[in-house]
Amino acid sequence: MKTAKPLQTMSGVHKLSPQEDVGFYKGKKSKRTFHIFVNTLEEPVDLYYFYDGGETLRGSIEPGSNLYVGTYVFHQWKVKRRGDGALLGLYAGQSAIVTIHKRGCSATYNAGTVDWRDVGDANCTSLSTPFGPYALRSTVHGMEIWALQCVSDAAVERLKELVDCMLDSCPVGVLQRMLRHYPSFGIFGRENVVSDIPPHAFMRFNTNRDLDITSRGLGATPTVPVTSCGEENLTMVDDRLYPCQSIFVHEFGHAVMNLGMPLDTRQRLQEAYQAAVDEGIYPKDSYIVVNEHEYFATATEAWFESTIRKDVNGGLNTRAKVKSRDPRLASIMAEMFGDGKWRFHHNCPRPLSFRQSSRCCRPQAALPQSQTAPAAPSLEPGQQEQAQQHLQQTSTLQQQEQQQQPRQLSHEMRPPSADDLAEPRADAHEGSMAGPIGTGNPAGVATS
Repeated sequence: MKTAKPLQTMSGVHKLSPQEDVGFYKGKKSKRTFHIFVNTLEEPVDLYYFYDGGETLRGSIEPGSNLYVGTYVFHQWKVKRRGDGALLGLYAGQSAIVTIHKRGCSATYNAGTVDWRDVGDANCTSLSTPFGPYALRSTVHGMEIWALQCVSDAAVERLKELVDCMLDSCPVGVLQRMLRHYPSFGIFGRENVVSDIPPHAFMRFNTNRDLDITSRGLGATPTVPVTSCGEENLTMVDDRLYPCQSIFVHEFGHAVMNLGMPLDTRQRLQEAYQAAVDEGIYPKDSYIVVNEHEYFATATEAWFESTIRKDVNGGLNTRAKVKSRDPRLASIMAEMFGDGKWRFHHNCPRPLSFRQSSRCCRPQAALPQSQTAPAAPSLEPGQQEQAQQHLQQTSTLQQQEQQQQPRQLSHEMRPPSADDLAEPRADAHEGSMAGPIGTGNPAGVATS
């Protein structure tokens, strides 16, 4: 029997608000955040937590590797060369990618994190990227919609329409809880990858799974409250990877769970997930039982009937099936989204479809070349019987080879003042990233 295990979250926080983890030190207050330390040297370095005149070793970074750490903006971090203990840099401040060079360290702020607006970017409406501006394009229900310049207005409007429809029967309290985290959306172009947008640029340093190959979107977390999606999946034009499901519906399901679900409901969700695993409601190797996060997000697709897949969800792809096969889960879905009439196929630009070359027709994110992908399943009654295969077969999405350049907010690391020194309060954790859909985000409450 598989044992369900909740994903690890930040621990050791002295004080908690009802909405988010918050740290306090010497009159200062900070929401939880994170840094990624990247070692470009040919020798290992050590990372120390520096506080009140003392220091504690928190990790080592091998050459060419990196380390993710949970933190607060007042926490101080010290980078030392392992061989002789030479100080390479000190950093304290908002969420950043800290790059370790031969002559020291530099930091590039992470856009879209919970501390981004608090520390100095409150009025920012555009960011420079190698792919053109990443700019504020619209809003929906008080949530900003950002997109790369190449993204069409049609994709922005479709995202607004989907949010409207998904929240139409949603209890007011769910949206109110979400807005406390200042959530937003990010859209990248069909020829871009998920880490091309500034809020998710740090994900390219993930060593557990190459999200730029397997993912066309990420769900919002309390630490990075940005839900992203590829333009082609929104407009349903030339979707070469996932024409058989709405990635956005799945990722927004993560956002609703991570930002809008009350603690008591989250506990019931964990219990429902454990029961589903224990009772074998779904195949033990299906993506829906990877963890409680994917359990909810995959069920969100079924609740709104935005998928015609049967592999990753154990055949759970309609609201009726959720209610009949997993009533505990159905109760939670209704509590979070309501039980309204809208379904994805009511106003989608094109019918969902299968293609033999499409990644979503395969049970794994990628099959060895010696294996053959299974035949495309047939559509079921009530699931867009008129669906036609409308996309031409194309080559696999080319990966962007350009590396993101430092933002204008980049700055050199400098020694902290005595007043900024803090006590150790939180441990860094990184969640599992395995799975074929691609919703991993190690920041805050991990969502894989």
